[in-house]
Amino acid sequence: MAFDLQAATLAAQSEAERAPFEVDWGDDHFAIPNLSTWPLAVQAGFVKMADTETDQIDPAEVLALLRDVIGADYDRFAATVPMSAIPVLVEAMVKAQVGAAMPDFSLPPEPVSTPT
Repeated sequence: MAFDLQAATLAAQSEAERAPFEVDWGDDHFAIPNLSTWPLAVQAGFVKMADTETDQIDPAEVLALLRDVIGADYDRFAATVPMSAIPVLVEAMVKAQVGAAMPDFSLPPEPVSTPT
């Protein structure tokens, strides 16, 4: 019998780590699957966009990635949420689901004065 990677991963994650990101637009409510459950190709697509100049990002590519993530509820989502909200949504999801768990990769601050 093969190792069930999906079952092992789900068992290792807490319920909070698997919880969807819930968002409202007016009276419409959407539950977007947690980033940790996204296929690697979708995660890689968003990472690639993070390193791309904003004016070089293809909106159709963003929508295709979101379609892969949202699944069956995508048509209702796309008919409700405007494109201008997508960058805000992605930033909020990353902060809520990854931000607190990400290590601080920033350089240490420069000394204010020269040590003696």
